[in-house]
Amino acid sequence: MIGIAGSGRYTVQPVHVDDVARICIEVADAASGTTVDAAGPDTIEYRTMVSLIRRAIGSRSLVVPLPASVVIAAARVLGSFVRDVVLTKDEMTELTTSLLTSSQPPLGNIRFSDWIGANADSLGRRWAGEMGRNYRLDDRTRMSRPTG
Repeated sequence: MIGIAGSGRYTVQPVHVDDVARICIEVADAASGTTVDAAGPDTIEYRTMVSLIRRAIGSRSLVVPLPASVVIAAARVLGSFVRDVVLTKDEMTELTTSLLTSSQPPLGNIRFSDWIGANADSLGRRWAGEMGRNYRLDDRTRMSRPTG
């Protein structure tokens, strides 16, 4: 079962990491305070994105609409098993209000549907978690956290 918050009719605009890197390089010399939206070329409903992923990996899991609070609670439980932050309330709000789309022309070039097709065999094969990306082990093998 795949639980999605509400109807899943909110939109996302996935952007590939290679596009983000290129965009950063292109705007590196921009005036201080310049704001640039790093967004991919596809604006799709979240439920469509889930369906594309399901189809690409050959999943027959049911997609079940759930209240956002239930999805957040389930993410907390899952997070305790994988020792990670899976989804926060703020991230859920940003997702379900279509805040993950841009009103600017997309600067990304890599289409989500093309990437899914090319990477279907490796999707979901290893955990790429929040803690591992944003925190690193200190000399005593405890997690060091950003200050502030």
